[in-house]
Amino acid sequence: MQKENLMSSAGLWLGIASVFLFEFSIVPILAIIFSVIGIYNGIKNGKQNWQAWIGLLLGIVYLVVRISMGHVDR
Repeated sequence: MQKENLMSSAGLWLGIASVFLFEFSIVPILAIIFSVIGIYNGIKNGKQNWQAWIGLLLGIVYLVVRISMGHVDR
């Protein structure tokens, strides 16, 4: 049975959620945190962790988008 890297999967899903929920800055930040932990676990276990890399990329991109938008005045 193959052991899964749950942090990588969580980072990927939070990265995907960042696409839709980037207005809430916590979602991209959590995607970055979980992805970094997943990358570290993958390196430590010698496994491929493409999910964590994609989650990290999406988290960073949408955090930058959120920061560049600034505050939205109503």
